Amino acid sequence: MPKSIVESLLVHAAANPERTALICKGERVTYAQLARWVTGFAHSLIDMGLTRGGRVVMQTEQSIAFAVCHMATHLAGGVFVPAERSASAEAVRDLAGTVDAHLMITGKDVDWKLHVEPDRILPMALDRADATDDLSLPSGDEPAEMLFTTGTTGKSKGVLCSHKSVVGVAENLVYGMEYAKDTLIVVPGPLNHANAIRKLSAA
Repeated sequence: MPKSIVESLLVHAAANPERTALICKGERVTYAQLARWVTGFAHSLIDMGLTRGGRVVMQTEQSIAFAVCHMATHLAGGVFVPAERSASAEAVRDLAGTVDAHLMITGKDVDWKLHVEPDRILPMALDRADATDDLSLPSGDEPAEMLFTTGTTGKSKGVLCSHKSVVGVAENLVYGMEYAKDTLIVVPGPLNHANAIRKLSAA
């Protein structure tokens, strides 16, 4: 049984390379293509100095690049921290400071030690897609994500989720909702919310 969502992706890519993994804004992405991008961007993150447990903050957007960054961060050994899409540049910077982020990914003009524009993710992934360096899959007990509450009822609180817990919730969705191999899962909600990002993982 896969110990992480990114391991599950790689298993699916090997078994069903031409099966559709994602559809976004009319573009279909196969499991093989998604795995290639994820692997390439994981190498890029490591090239930028990301180490195991390092935080990557990305302002959420409904895009293929977001899905690639999410899983590439896991494959590189990092912890993915999604920031609310409508958050101001100051709020995103404050979040990055709170989690001591190694890298921030946002389209906003933010002063941070290492900053990448979202539209650079796929080109960077393709640049390193053919890298042959070995990448270590995360263990189930390693941290995968840090999700924050919206703060509407008080100060925003962060929860650190392990890969094992992310896989467990995804499996609960798959079996509880009786998803089949050809089930199309629509993810309309903001991807910094647990419900939406878990649907993305279950897909």
